[in-house]
Amino acid sequence: MFLQPLICGAFICFAACNLVFAEALVTDRPDFTESTSVVPLHVLQVEMGYTYGHTGSAKSHSFGELLCRAGAMDNVEWRIEVGSYLVDNSSGSWQPGFNDPALGLKWGLWSGVPTFLGSMNTAVIGMLTLPLGSPAFSESKISPEVKWCMDWDTGTAFGLASNLNYAYPSSGGVSFSQFSWSLSASYEFSDRWGGYLEYYTFRPAKPTGDSSNILNTGLTYLLSNTTQLDARAGVGLDGASPDYFAGVGYSVLYQ
Repeated sequence: MFLQPLICGAFICFAACNLVFAEALVTDRPDFTESTSVVPLHVLQVEMGYTYGHTGSAKSHSFGELLCRAGAMDNVEWRIEVGSYLVDNSSGSWQPGFNDPALGLKWGLWSGVPTFLGSMNTAVIGMLTLPLGSPAFSESKISPEVKWCMDWDTGTAFGLASNLNYAYPSSGGVSFSQFSWSLSASYEFSDRWGGYLEYYTFRPAKPTGDSSNILNTGLTYLLSNTTQLDARAGVGLDGASPDYFAGVGYSVLYQ
């Protein structure tokens, strides 16, 4: 329970002491779809945020959402997801705690492959979620996940990205196979402003077999080549999804 805030503080302190100008950042937030971009060697990128969610009579707050990405070698980055601090009342009363952290890497594969949609880039992400969170929010088992990431450069302000994912999470002590898929359409309004509209699904979302379908949209704003603000909002399209959620975020690149 106490490991997550210590890791979070260490990364932020390290980053704050090592800020320099670097190449423009490409983030994996605020949409669900992960980018194919890989953080270069000797570069650290920190992405964080806050999300409010509402499902039925239950409300939730997620603070931190910290993802640290560090270049490991050419086309490979280390990834650490520090467990967010959660507060929700799904059990009838407000309960705080941390969810599970995760460790993994992203490997950039092919880039610039000609397709009818445009030039395609690909990457793969492998993650292990570790059962170190608070009892109320921990999966209680190690959970692996693999993501196949794709995006297409159309040569215009429009962009397209998609993920195909497989995970083996647990819920209530029961592990199950879970497939997820996403499609995100983006548009660059200017050199600083960007936006996206995204659909993603989990099949199943729970061991009971219920699937979840979500529609999500958001905006990004580049304060500089190394810092970005974002905002997002989404709605669930079925009973297994949250009614709605909204959040904001901040990302910064260090070298």
